Amino acid sequence: MPRLHIIQRLDSGFGIQIPTKFLEQIGVQESDEVEIFCQEGTIVLHKVPSQRQTLNDPSPGKEQKIE
Repeated sequence: MPRLHIIQRLDSGFGIQIPTKFLEQIGVQESDEVEIFCQEGTIVLHKVPSQRQTLNDPSPGKEQKIE
């Protein structure tokens, strides 16, 4: 059953605490980069693969990010 969370006002926007178990399910740890966007009325958050992961696993359909 989903738990309710409170949106909190921060200095330059709003924030919400995300339970550790949710972040663990998508493989996110502190300081990882994530992408966040809205899709069909839902906020979507997913981990951005590190450059090392992307270069070591150039699977079809996976963007390669080289800087």
